[in-house]
Amino acid sequence: MIKQELTIDNLLQIRQSIKFKKPLIHCITNPSSINDCEMLSMVTGTGCMLTALIASYISSRNILDSTVLAVALMGICGELSLNVKGTGSFRTELIDNMFSISDDVIIKKIRYKLI
Repeated sequence: MIKQELTIDNLLQIRQSIKFKKPLIHCITNPSSINDCEMLSMVTGTGCMLTALIASYISSRNILDSTVLAVALMGICGELSLNVKGTGSFRTELIDNMFSISDDVIIKKIRYKLI
């Protein structure tokens, strides 16, 4: 089996090959797509944490903006948590940053690109 590198183009091709009955928003991420924070992919549960963030934010009824904000917030908190020894302390810092982040920090650090 040949392992194919996941790129945005590859993920978009996969997404386009899937047929859906209703319009949906697809949030496709990889380690380098969330603020270049590869440590997020090394900690079990960060994908579930991101899904929970998206679910809680979409209750605002603006699904696209909510999804972008949730992914951006995960990336910002991941970026703020990088100055640690390893994955255990990264996980703790990530949760602490998620709890304590301010609107000002989010506004200052948010980066996103819609494709």
